[in-house]
Amino acid sequence: MLSVSRAEIERTFAPFVTRSFEPADPEWRALVRRNASRQRARRRRRQWLGWLPRFRRTQQTISDEYSRTWSEWSVEDQITRGPVVPFVWGERCMMARAIGAKRVHLLLLTRLVEALQPKTVLEVGSGNGLNLFVLAARLPDVRFFGVELTAGGVAAARALARQPALPPGLGGFCPDGVVADRPFDRISVVRGSAADLPIADRSMDLVFTVLALEQMEEIRPRALAEIARVTRGHVAMIEPFRDWNSEGATRDYVVANDYFAGRIAELPGVGLEPVHATDDVPSKLALRAGLVVSRACAGG
Repeated sequence: MLSVSRAEIERTFAPFVTRSFEPADPEWRALVRRNASRQRARRRRRQWLGWLPRFRRTQQTISDEYSRTWSEWSVEDQITRGPVVPFVWGERCMMARAIGAKRVHLLLLTRLVEALQPKTVLEVGSGNGLNLFVLAARLPDVRFFGVELTAGGVAAARALARQPALPPGLGGFCPDGVVADRPFDRISVVRGSAADLPIADRSMDLVFTVLALEQMEEIRPRALAEIARVTRGHVAMIEPFRDWNSEGATRDYVVANDYFAGRIAELPGVGLEPVHATDDVPSKLALRAGLVVSRACAGG
């Protein structure tokens, strides 16, 4: 179903790497220890004080936070700015610009769409539209839809769609290059909640999320059920499943932030049959994310 080599992933991610370490490098080991200590402290603080309103991660607080983010950051800002953070990939240890992970995610999604050949694709939690515009620029035979919780994200995506062509930086961010630099008439973004998608039953050939369910732990069961409801084909989720964050510092990070805690084995319960899963991609040291592809269960 999905064929992406490590060499292709390396080529896609390499431009964002600022420094590499050996696993036993004292500087790297010290960084890992500091990260683990920081995440333990954050987890304890949440466990002690999580009942306070300011520590609760609700859909309203997430909407407020990300609406400001998408209002203040253009897609050009997103791909040219942002922090340098620790990454791991198997035995490899690196410092890299955080946006590099998104380019790898887009490579995986591009190859998946090419393999499945859907006609309609929905992103749940589409943010400012970056994923949709890059994919549409590469895949001219597909109609793309986005549902986004925040007003700022929808406004940013619609503003980008009013431009005469894709910004040059965005075209260059496309892992396999651009085929259509004016894909706007094949992209539609609306505001809505993943808990109540404004999409008809079984109307999408492919539904995907990229670190969006990460922010939906409060509504996770309902969001997964809605995603299963609207697809007639497949679902792709690039998310920090608990399978890859079950212990240690990454588990502390999930608990501290009240992030996505779902397991792959839970997906059949909402009508999704996993058919492919991998975490063999560069991930932030703080939180491991991987790709899970599921098929809509018959009669689900």
